[in-house]
Amino acid sequence: MYRIKFHKAIFFSFLSILLFLFIAEVLFRLIDFQRGYPERAFLLNPELSYPRYYKKDAELFWRIRPSQTIKGEFFVDGVYQINSKGYREREFSAEKNPDLTRIICVGNSCTFGWKVNLEETYPKILEKLLNLNLPQPKFEVINAGMTGYSTFQGVRFLKREILGFHPDIIIFSYGWNDMCPSEREDKDQKFPPQWILNLDDFLSRSRFYSFLKFEIMSLLKKLRQSQDDKKIVYRVSIKDYQENLKELAKIAQDSGIKVFFLSLPIASARVFLGPGKTSKPHIANKYYNKTLRETTSEMGVPLIDVALLFEDRGDLYDNGREEYIHYNAKGHQVIADAIYQYFLEQGIAQPSDTASSSLSSKTNNN
Repeated sequence: MYRIKFHKAIFFSFLSILLFLFIAEVLFRLIDFQRGYPERAFLLNPELSYPRYYKKDAELFWRIRPSQTIKGEFFVDGVYQINSKGYREREFSAEKNPDLTRIICVGNSCTFGWKVNLEETYPKILEKLLNLNLPQPKFEVINAGMTGYSTFQGVRFLKREILGFHPDIIIFSYGWNDMCPSEREDKDQKFPPQWILNLDDFLSRSRFYSFLKFEIMSLLKKLRQSQDDKKIVYRVSIKDYQENLKELAKIAQDSGIKVFFLSLPIASARVFLGPGKTSKPHIANKYYNKTLRETTSEMGVPLIDVALLFEDRGDLYDNGREEYIHYNAKGHQVIADAIYQYFLEQGIAQPSDTASSSLSSKTNNN
């Protein structure tokens, strides 16, 4: 008799918990709770705070979820269509078409196309320029930009995914996230096993679980803020940035892939801050670009120095005082034109009259 009552008590307790969780979930879905919770390590990279759009990854830290449309409730305005492979790109075959030269643009949110339409990103503009007036397309340019990625993540991303697409050319554009502040460097980040991350991803579909996690993470953030002695570092140090650049080039070249790097544009300090003025991001950008130029020169790897084209240009950013990293559609056009011109000079692409005159017109107008 006692055993029966005990089992009933357990059963009704379990049922009550389930009922509470069900009601709580319904309520939080009715109020549409979707708040991103504060991430403890990546201070300026909020990707892990948005489990609806990103899945946690023990190796890459995060990865964009495939087959989704990201809209305005994301942490930046715009509509971003993600394909079945998890790229902001049209669907493409993993197997390379032997009749096409496959170019993959690998980088961060600048490559991804922050606040611009997909067709306005420099990879897609470059694809149009390369194929302009050709009877049949000869070039395929894939946008493999991942928001928030540093060179540390880029090396792993290259090995795990990009090489499997067998590109003929890779254009790398990394650096801004390397110089982002963090509580620890990327190489010192410790993530749980993937199965734990998968469980957390699964539970994150629950709005009530997201609410509980938001409250706990917010509390932990307040506790950390009270620790004045917490050291802040760059996600990737200058020294490690240099080594990662070398590794990116070597891995690709060992697979027979041609490699190009892009320097890192920044909104003109003279235009947006005033003559003689600068800022901490401008100083950091200067040193990381200096390292990039020296490293590519040492390796004998081509650098397309697009940062020089952005100097004293006020029209390539919509609000360069506050948004000094992500250039607008005009900025993407400038970068695509520069890559195309370099490819013409190197014999990778053949000029067409229309493309040449279009490029000449843009150059003259600038």
